[in-house]
Amino acid sequence: VDPRCMEEKSNEILTAIVHGMRANEPSNQVKLAATNALLNSLEFTRVNFEKDAERHFIMQVVCEATQSTDVQVKVAALQCLVKIMSLYYQYMETYMGQALFA
Repeated sequence: VDPRCMEEKSNEILTAIVHGMRANEPSNQVKLAATNALLNSLEFTRVNFEKDAERHFIMQVVCEATQSTDVQVKVAALQCLVKIMSLYYQYMETYMGQALFA
């Protein structure tokens, strides 16, 4: 699927995915499904990563998911971070700066 075709629907897709990834979501199965969905849709979120507020929110949700007590959710969230770094490295200094240059 051409990522440009999906970009116009990325906001609706992301809203549903992020809703399932929330820290207060009681079901680890839902969190895992949502985190895997994000992993598989990151190519379609270029427009969202170009906007500071949307990028910060996505990064917050992903970073929170890396702290999950469920190992599968944690691994999926870390896989998201790897793919985010690969696709959107130019936006990552804000998030990496404190860890790398402290």
